[in-house]
Amino acid sequence: MITQKQIKQNGPLFIISDLHLGSGGARDEFASSNKRKLLAEFLDMVESEAGQVVILGDLVDLWRFNLRSVVRTHRELFDRLYEMNAIYVVGNHDRGLRSLKAQTVHPLLGNVTGPVKIIHGKRDLVLMHGHEVDAMNKFIRPGFGKMLGISAYPIERWTGGQVFTSEVIADKILELQSWFLTAILNMGRQMNSFINPHDSLKHLSRDEVFASLRKRRDHKFVRMHEHRKADQEDTMLVSAHTHRAGRFSDWYFNSGSWTGIKQNFLRILPDGLVDIADWTTSGIRPLENQFLSCA
Repeated sequence: MITQKQIKQNGPLFIISDLHLGSGGARDEFASSNKRKLLAEFLDMVESEAGQVVILGDLVDLWRFNLRSVVRTHRELFDRLYEMNAIYVVGNHDRGLRSLKAQTVHPLLGNVTGPVKIIHGKRDLVLMHGHEVDAMNKFIRPGFGKMLGISAYPIERWTGGQVFTSEVIADKILELQSWFLTAILNMGRQMNSFINPHDSLKHLSRDEVFASLRKRRDHKFVRMHEHRKADQEDTMLVSAHTHRAGRFSDWYFNSGSWTGIKQNFLRILPDGLVDIADWTTSGIRPLENQFLSCA
C-alpha cells in the first residue's frame, strides 16, 4: 500500500538511503568520526538550502544490531533528523521499525512509513526502498533477517565490515558468473580462431563480462519496477536498495548508498532537475544530472 503525502514547500528534496547504522564497532561504518562528520556537513547543506530530507530505507541495520543500542550510539543524528522533519521510508534492514514497540524508542521512528507518494512542485513522485520487488528480499521478515545478521557475525568480525549486504552478495554472484562465462566464451573464441585463422575474435576480459552482467542486472531490476509501476499507475519512481546511484530509465532514479566510500544522494528541484551526486570532504561531487521526463 502506498501512502500519499503533500510536500508543502517548494524547496529541493534531498534523498539518501542505506546508511546501515549500527551500535559501534567494525560493523558500524558510522562509528568512524569521519563518516559522522560528512553526514553532519551534508545535513548542514540541506538546511542551508531549506530542503526536505528523505531517508529511503535502511537507515538502521536491525539485522545486525539492537535498535536501542543504535539509537543510543547515534542519538544526536536521530534528534537532528527528527528536528528536520525527515521523511523516513523503511527498507528491508529496518522493516521492523513499523512495529508499535519500535516506534516508542525515539520520536523519529513514530513517523516511519512504507512506500509513499508525494507531490513535489507539479510532479508526483513515488518513494520506496526497492526490496519490495526483489525476489531475494521481499519475503524476508525482520526475525529471519536478524538470524542472517547473527550468522554473518563471525565472518564480518574477521573482515572488519559488513560483508553480507544486497550489493556485496549480488556482486559476488556476478563475479562467479563472469568467471565461468569468460572461460567458456574465450574457449569458444580460441576454437573459432583455430578453425578460421582469418576470422579471429577479440579475447574478452572478465571485467568486460562482469560489466555486461551488471548492466543486465540493472535492466532486470528496472523491469521488476515496471510491473509494479503498471499496477499502481505511478508517475516517477525513486528507490534505493541496490546501492547503485543513477538514472536507469526516463522514470526511475536510484539514490545509491552511504556505505563504503560512497555518500550518494539525489537532489530533486521543483522544476524537475535531478542532481545525482556524492558528498565528499570538499562538498558536492556531481555524478550526473537529469530532468524528470514527466510533468
